[in-house]
Amino acid sequence: MNTEAGIDPAEDLRQQLRAQLGHATMSPDLRKRKLLLWCIRQLLLCTFAWFFWEHAWMRWAFAIGIVFAGVHLVLLFLMPVLLARKVARTERAIDRMSEALKAAEQDNPTA
Repeated sequence: MNTEAGIDPAEDLRQQLRAQLGHATMSPDLRKRKLLLWCIRQLLLCTFAWFFWEHAWMRWAFAIGIVFAGVHLVLLFLMPVLLARKVARTERAIDRMSEALKAAEQDNPTA
């Protein structure tokens, strides 16, 4: 494997992955804040639905709001799990790539 200057390409990819994941994940404080904002939005939605329920458009708006609220809530709680799975899959792919490069280098050491 080409480890010029002592840098392993697989480890370099893992470091880049961890750095990008650090930017993509939410801290527990941010998640708590987003959940609080989600609760406030739902209270506002329910309040408006209560006052304007006699209008047909409010029923549609309430139904659409409930669907979006459910999707948002699921994403708030499942995104860390989905990201962890994606990272594990990516690290396995990096390991396979590293092993393939090592095997290719052992088969052809002069290249």
